[in-house]
Amino acid sequence: MLDAVRILSILLDNAIEAALESKEPRLLVAYIKDADIERVIIENSTKVERVEIAPLFKENYTTKSGNRGQGLATVKRLIGHYPNVSLKTSSSDYTFTQELVLNKEEKDENIYFRG
Repeated sequence: MLDAVRILSILLDNAIEAALESKEPRLLVAYIKDADIERVIIENSTKVERVEIAPLFKENYTTKSGNRGQGLATVKRLIGHYPNVSLKTSSSDYTFTQELVLNKEEKDENIYFRG
């Protein structure tokens, strides 16, 4: 449960900060629960049309000032501990989207959400 909270707090913090830097700040958070899959979708506006995704998950990479750059690297590391959890990230048209997906079939020893 602690890992789920940490992952979501990093994703939400990043989304809020990015949205506030955009021309028209916008944040959407959705939780979708199906029979075997749970999803948390976090979508925010961005100041650039398209964010390059690959470097975002590298250690010490940051688009912000200061001693930062651990958030998404931490998310990647934490998700790596749970084979039933994945993160889909996309960016286009001044919108950045992260979809955290949990396949509940392997829930016994892994992270899960409560909704």
